[in-house]
Amino acid sequence: MKKQLRYKTMTSGFAVLVALITLPLICAAQSGVPQGSAGAPKSNAASNDSAAATAAANSGAGDPASPDPGTGGSPTPGQTTSKTGPVPSSGFTGRFGAFERNAPVRESFDTVDLAGKYIKGVVGGFQQGAGLGFGLQFSTADLIKPVEFRAWLFTSTLWYRRFEGEAYIPKVFDSNTHADLWFDYLFRRMDNFFGIGPTTPHTSQTDFAVEQRSFNGTLYHNFTRHLQAGVYVSVVNSSTYPGENSNRIPSTDVFSGNPNVVPVTLWAPGLQQNTKIVYYGGFGEWDLRNNNVGLTRGVYLYGRLGSAQGLTERNVFSDYGWLEGTYDIRGYIPLGSNRTSLALRALGWFEGPRGGSQIPFYDLAILGGRLYNPGFQNFRFRANNLVLFQAELRQTVWRQREDRGFDVFGSGAVGQVWGDNRSNINPVVLNNNAFNSSFWRAAIGGGIQYRYNRNFAARIEIAHSNERNLVLGSVTRGF
Repeated sequence: MKKQLRYKTMTSGFAVLVALITLPLICAAQSGVPQGSAGAPKSNAASNDSAAATAAANSGAGDPASPDPGTGGSPTPGQTTSKTGPVPSSGFTGRFGAFERNAPVRESFDTVDLAGKYIKGVVGGFQQGAGLGFGLQFSTADLIKPVEFRAWLFTSTLWYRRFEGEAYIPKVFDSNTHADLWFDYLFRRMDNFFGIGPTTPHTSQTDFAVEQRSFNGTLYHNFTRHLQAGVYVSVVNSSTYPGENSNRIPSTDVFSGNPNVVPVTLWAPGLQQNTKIVYYGGFGEWDLRNNNVGLTRGVYLYGRLGSAQGLTERNVFSDYGWLEGTYDIRGYIPLGSNRTSLALRALGWFEGPRGGSQIPFYDLAILGGRLYNPGFQNFRFRANNLVLFQAELRQTVWRQREDRGFDVFGSGAVGQVWGDNRSNINPVVLNNNAFNSSFWRAAIGGGIQYRYNRNFAARIEIAHSNERNLVLGSVTRGF
């Protein structure tokens, strides 16, 4: 308990320090001398969104919504590689860039140069549910060849904390092959947990905190400007605790990490336990999106196959192991001009436990949150598998310049989760394994977004489902 209190005190102080340093610098950058940006000229498809989602009508208070998986899924730390390339400088706009990783969990950050290429302000840094994330990146850039060292400091409006130390090797064998090695520390204070399965009631809402330390490495090759493939490995040590939201019931008051709990539906593998898991696999990305003029157009394809194996820990239960795969297919179709567009997405997230092994509840596929059906709260449903379909009809209503303007959009999403390995006899668990038409969860909505440039955008949207209405804000172009 003393150790946990010490960590909370240290990380809270760290979060306050990052906030005090970052916000004035980002504001001051708007009046600074123009600088070139080393970020990639790509849209932020994953985890720079962090947001404020509040329930409307009679639904009560909602949760902040924020970024992606697969875009990666569970809120595990640290992932694969960065893509960098020159972005034309044009005053303050030219200082914006994007940083992307593709595995084990996809994420991307919006960046803005604060002190040349050595210090950047960052927007993002967390998967969904963390509020608006922001921080700083310190880099040696090209001072120490052949390695670039980076340090990332993040916090959020909900005081989630993250630190990363990274060594990026831009040339391995040839200039198109790169390696990335990093240590990641992450503390998430109060993530939602409703139970496991596609029918968990919203009245079972609890929260939990998770602290993770990980060592990660990726090796990847850019075959063309648009095509990338690589491999990854990650060793993650995770500990879970009661959540810090005083308005919610701590997950440990309702659920248990003990497999002998009765009924077994209250068992949440990994809850209030320490787990150490090795993740490894391969990924590929084909990104043909274009944000240069007007709304996004083109195609985006992503796939990842991997394995996860738990290492022995002195817990009541420590048998973790599964195979996993993800696909994400997106299309952006202009309708008559670059001011009208239909955006479509199909996402699959599959995890198959080995034999009687389990998956920690925080690593399960999820439905709910801005990128996983925004009509439902963050992490509303958890299970082994997810399929999700999303569509947005986007219309520019005010064009300020080629890559800047206001848009309105209407959206729809439908998906379901299924799969549960906790019991072979419990009827509720067996029912969770079915892919059933009654498990589909749908939502509709709409909103407005402002595109500042081809990397940076912000939006506000309203989403409606059979459970509640949610208002979400995010720093992103959407999916």
